[in-house]
Amino acid sequence: MAKKRFPIAFTDEDREAILRSVQMLPGPQAASALAKNLKLSCRVREADLVPILDEFVAAGRLHEVAPQSPKGKRRYWHRDIRMAVREALLETLQSSDEPLTCRNLVRRLSTFKLSEPDVQGILSVCVSEGRVHQIPPATRTGAPRYWTQGVAELVRRSILKTLEVKGPQPEVSLKKSAKGVSDTSFQDVLQSLIAERCVWRYPPLGKSKILFGRTPPAPGPYLQELGSKLASVVGGLLAAGVPLDDVRRALVQLVEGAGIPFGATNYKHEMMARPRVDLIQAIRQLEPGADRGALVGACDLRRAVQMEKTQFDRTVLELAQQGRLSLHRHDYPAGLSAAERDELVTDGNGSYYVGVALRRGLL
Repeated sequence: MAKKRFPIAFTDEDREAILRSVQMLPGPQAASALAKNLKLSCRVREADLVPILDEFVAAGRLHEVAPQSPKGKRRYWHRDIRMAVREALLETLQSSDEPLTCRNLVRRLSTFKLSEPDVQGILSVCVSEGRVHQIPPATRTGAPRYWTQGVAELVRRSILKTLEVKGPQPEVSLKKSAKGVSDTSFQDVLQSLIAERCVWRYPPLGKSKILFGRTPPAPGPYLQELGSKLASVVGGLLAAGVPLDDVRRALVQLVEGAGIPFGATNYKHEMMARPRVDLIQAIRQLEPGADRGALVGACDLRRAVQMEKTQFDRTVLELAQQGRLSLHRHDYPAGLSAAERDELVTDGNGSYYVGVALRRGLL
């Protein structure tokens, strides 16, 4: 007949040692696993340990965690598992360069040994609170993705990364890089990047399609055919006895008629006429939170610096092109009166911007 074993009478020191052991755990653990690793004066069984752990739970010093499966055992930890997972989940999504599926997150949060439904429940709460954005699946059969950034930022990064790695690309290639995103969302971001001068639209050249690039298109290839024809025409005129000055004068008129001032005189005069206004400093003076990305209204900024509207718009767009400002576009400018639209920054191509913000990291 087996000898009956009586419950262990734990001393206060033993109880504190048990508590410290649980507090040192990286994640929840069942009493059976904890009993094997405890270093006390005597061997501890699971049955001896459970009542002590339950006392700590009742006193609020530990938390009980549900089993991982219907046949699993209760687990114990010093932190509220849902709050711990929530913090780890938000930190993981914040540091990720791309959105992650629920399954991706379960793998990255393997320390907690959670199931997909557990993580999905926390994700749903974070989405409802606006802390996390749900991103469409990358493929038709894929799972939804999650990120602390929105769809617009995903499209923006995808477009810029593709152009930086592959060089100028047609629109269809850029659309493929932004997997799972609607055409409307893609077009909104692409047009915004063009307005900010972060992306340039290349005119068709020969049989090539319209391309988009990170820098303005080089004019040389576009003018090559025209240059060849021009050289032939000029040669014929000179051979016919037309004075060189007359040919030169006609060429100057032709170039200026195309909208390009001949020489640098007009450009230098235009630059000298511009008031020297530091818009970056003006934004910081208007908005104390500017360096944290706070928005400044376009009309408020223009009144503060007292710039002529055309020059103001041009300066704002140039700063956006340099990557120093972020522009916030009006969603429905057609619903505004002409006077209201005149208060906004415009690129002249149908886009209107209600405000500007300093890009993060700007010194």
